[in-house]
Amino acid sequence: MKPSGAPPTAVTKPLLRVTQGSSSDGPEHASRDLNTPSRVSSLRVERTLRLLAGFGALRRDQLESFLLSDATLTSGSRRVVTHRTLGELRERGLIQEVALPGRPSRASRGYALTEAGHRLYAARDAAYPRRRIRPAPSVVLLDHAAALAEIAIAFRDAALAARDIGLLWESDWEAVARIGSTAAIPDAFVTLERGGWLARAFVEADRSTEWYSAFGNKVRRYVELYRAEEWRAALATWPLVLTVTTSDAHARSLARVAERVARAEGGTRIARAFRCTSLDELHRRGPFGTIWRVGASGEATAIFDPKSAGRLGTLASAPLPAEGEQQCAPLQLIQPNGSR
Repeated sequence: MKPSGAPPTAVTKPLLRVTQGSSSDGPEHASRDLNTPSRVSSLRVERTLRLLAGFGALRRDQLESFLLSDATLTSGSRRVVTHRTLGELRERGLIQEVALPGRPSRASRGYALTEAGHRLYAARDAAYPRRRIRPAPSVVLLDHAAALAEIAIAFRDAALAARDIGLLWESDWEAVARIGSTAAIPDAFVTLERGGWLARAFVEADRSTEWYSAFGNKVRRYVELYRAEEWRAALATWPLVLTVTTSDAHARSLARVAERVARAEGGTRIARAFRCTSLDELHRRGPFGTIWRVGASGEATAIFDPKSAGRLGTLASAPLPAEGEQQCAPLQLIQPNGSR
């Protein structure tokens, strides 16, 4: 039972789902639905609203990747389908075109929900945070949203390529609803399964726009969440905290800050759960490679690393839930000393 005043339970499906052995990020009928004529284009419209609500903003190519990654269409046809979907939503006043920072070309323009779009989506999802309902996102939020989408696509594509990895990607408000606390609000929450091991992680997109002190404050909030223990009812084991930033040098610096602050704030047991990498490394070697910098030494480790995970308790021997099953059931902890 959730404490009084806790966030509502998430009612939406994960933003992304990859099943082991699958070549697509959705149920088998998804590509057929998305490839059918305009008489059922409402499926694309609904999916687009969901994606823009979940990420905050998307470039056209990112939206195309999410909507039509497994569709049997030429690149030109995919572009046309995506533009038609966006055009319908713009005509209805539900989305707006926005300029993403740093690039002057039209290809760098993106799309975000209008206030009407936010309100329409919120009416369908009781967990959707009212703080997101705004006329237009800021430049900083747009840049952050595009980066988060790049991270999600990298995870999805790597899971699909591996074929032995299951993946669930959930939005920030779904993570809050899952853990029943707003002490720390991640950018996203990912659940992964491989070879009988299950790993969970809070995901943070860092654009190097804040001082290290601001990142340190974020680490403090995670330690506060850990020590409050509300998360145990839903997660049983403490997740990793994966931060993707702008360069390898910055990733090493953030890893040092995370370990130092976590230990100073009473989070010694989770200090090495904070792991950082760069977006370039994520694209070059994939999220499941040995790319995640940890601690003061900046040593590199992987997400599926049973040796270190056994000490941290970040892996458990339970499969991903099937479509429609409860996703918050406690997992059996695999740890040598039997403790949490």
